[in-house]
Amino acid sequence: MTGFPSHVATSTLSRTDKLLPILAGLGLFALTLVWSIASAAPISSSQPAPVSQPPECPQPSESGCILALDVAVASTLLDATVPHLWLLSVPSVGDLTVTMTYPSLLTTVAVTGPDGGFVGSATNSDDASAAVVATTPIGGTYSISVLSATGELDGAPYQLVATFIAAPADVPTGATTPPPAVVDPYRPPTGVAPTPFNPYRVP
Repeated sequence: MTGFPSHVATSTLSRTDKLLPILAGLGLFALTLVWSIASAAPISSSQPAPVSQPPECPQPSESGCILALDVAVASTLLDATVPHLWLLSVPSVGDLTVTMTYPSLLTTVAVTGPDGGFVGSATNSDDASAAVVATTPIGGTYSISVLSATGELDGAPYQLVATFIAAPADVPTGATTPPPAVVDPYRPPTGVAPTPFNPYRVP
């Protein structure tokens, strides 16, 4: 009967048994690596991506940190009695929307104008977001404050973003359209002398 000696077959099976756990471990490592890369891939969204608080301007800040239009920032309230202050540059008259999202606790966002006048405020509810929507009467630097509404903290970050739509430049605020000019059919055009009326002339 043709075949390998029994000791050769036994040796081959022994090596195969040792390789199986190694191959299984390599396969599991490859699957884990692929899953990690897929989980780390960014997810496309229509909303602005949150940006961590810049290290050069930690909150709370007495002088305020810059908030750019259409750029979301994230920060964490560390003291329930000290608000976070953000400074937003608005170019002109238009519609301003400031949205604050905090899924954990009730938090209030308030906006004041360049002259210190109150623009509006809002407190998040069950939907975890609050928005201040207002028409800016002038351009300039607007101040935005974020403060705990209940005096509680949980260490979770909030997200803040501001959007702006400028008013049409060709329609000044309060402007009206002038009425159309009235044309007198009996008045000759400008620069043309009127023809004297002759009652005895036969048409």
